[in-house]
Amino acid sequence: GGLMDGKLSFGVSAYVPAGIGVEYDAADVAFLNPGVSINWKSKIGMFEFAPGVAYTPIPQLTIGAAFYLDYIMMNMWRGVPLGGPNFGRYTEESTGITYSGVVGLKVRPIDMLSFGVIFKPKRTVTMSGTAEIPEVAGMMPTTSDFDREMAWPMEVRGGGAVMPIPGLTFAADARY
Repeated sequence: GGLMDGKLSFGVSAYVPAGIGVEYDAADVAFLNPGVSINWKSKIGMFEFAPGVAYTPIPQLTIGAAFYLDYIMMNMWRGVPLGGPNFGRYTEESTGITYSGVVGLKVRPIDMLSFGVIFKPKRTVTMSGTAEIPEVAGMMPTTSDFDREMAWPMEVRGGGAVMPIPGLTFAADARY
């Protein structure tokens, strides 16, 4: 036999679970920053790297765990009031690293039926970066370093799958 007679498995995943952005043309948000042509944009992206291990003590039960290392990027551009009728451009760019774990369980009572559940705790990341308002030059510094905490909530996921015939699987899952 091999490593614990095939009861222990190792794996690594690397993927992008989040990547979103939005952009508003200056003409569409002119009422928010009168007299200044400023596009409003924001984007956030996350890259996850997760080595994991699974143990199958009996064919009907698998228990797994993984360590997650997340790299997050966030950028924002928008108008900001400077007092009276004056508006300026506010930009910020930041990054952060966080880590967490996940544990899971899969039960397969019969060959054609399986159920699984995972738990991932809440994780918090400190985003560090630089903010800039170029229009304040001469009055105060135009750039400033910052740290901002962001949190991702706890996750519980569960699902099931039915394979009525080989090659055909129906699956459903839910996340909280």
